[in-house]
Amino acid sequence: LLAFIEEAPRLLSVMCLVGGACLSFNGLLGALDVFQVFDHAIYYVMNLYAIFFGMVTVVTELHADTTPELHRTFFGVQKWMYQWAKGLTTLWGRGLFNIFQGALAYVGSGTMGFGMLLGVYMIVMGVVYIYLHWRSPGGSTLQNDYIRIDS
Repeated sequence: LLAFIEEAPRLLSVMCLVGGACLSFNGLLGALDVFQVFDHAIYYVMNLYAIFFGMVTVVTELHADTTPELHRTFFGVQKWMYQWAKGLTTLWGRGLFNIFQGALAYVGSGTMGFGMLLGVYMIVMGVVYIYLHWRSPGGSTLQNDYIRIDS
């Protein structure tokens, strides 16, 4: 299974790992404001999602050569996630996921807050992932097993 995962440059993976950790931390800070549940329930729910999605990003971006201890600890979870969320095994899938997370953080934050900056950061990381997908040799080529109709 791990042989079918599209690899990104390690620096990009580390940058997304840090972004995911920051998303979880930012979501945790928002979720600790329990009075927000009564006044702004949607923002509270968005913070809970941010915690979860940030943790998914951290686990997805773990690699044995950059974070060996964490990778060993979460390898089983990472393998399970790759089986059930196949989109995270491709560069474009991770890119769309990061753009989604970034948009969620951007919309859920206050004016010019940390969440807004973090949202823009994650959107940029997602765009870089999608760019890498289309730049890669097999990214935008047609497969040979399709029937081609020429007029």
